[in-house]
Amino acid sequence: MSVSVIGRTTEAEAVAAFLDAVVDEPAALVIEGEPGIGKTTLWLSTLKLAREQGFHVLSTRPSAAESVLAYTGLADLLNGVDPSALAALPDPQRRAVDQILLRADADGAPTGPRAISAAFLGIVQRLADDAPVLLAIDDSQWLDPSSADAFAFAARRVLGPVGILATVRNDRASLHSVASLELASPDRLERITIGPLSIGALHTVIS
Repeated sequence: MSVSVIGRTTEAEAVAAFLDAVVDEPAALVIEGEPGIGKTTLWLSTLKLAREQGFHVLSTRPSAAESVLAYTGLADLLNGVDPSALAALPDPQRRAVDQILLRADADGAPTGPRAISAAFLGIVQRLADDAPVLLAIDDSQWLDPSSADAFAFAARRVLGPVGILATVRNDRASLHSVASLELASPDRLERITIGPLSIGALHTVIS
């Protein structure tokens, strides 16, 4: 089974290879390109394929307006996670997740970023014990800094079948947003750049 995106054969092959690689150990794929070039279409197709292959898919599509709201992206990623994965967390980490998901008492003491990062890592690791996991961010340049820090913390430490998929604009400021994305094995992170469709591909799309 493969990703099907008209006019994007090379990119689709890269995405399929990325998902295959996740079966063995963590891998990451960053898709770069100008606004409106087709990054989100490829991203959505990858999520669909991952679900068909039995992945746990945790995703977020942040916006510029949300980039100033703490842990908004992380809340999206954790939304819908099976409660059993949360229940197994140590109490401080579970309380941290409850606060992010607005389930905790507003009068409770705020939880530190390390507890939140550790909780996110613990959840991802527990899910990966059951099936491959895909952590997917569209428009990474809009991910709020608090979520970005927790995400980077987990990415550097996670083990097992975990894939990280991110799209980002290819201007200097936007690319800076994924500069902190690292894996335990640096050679497991790939980048591809999406360019304009060829004349032949445009003809296929239009017809």
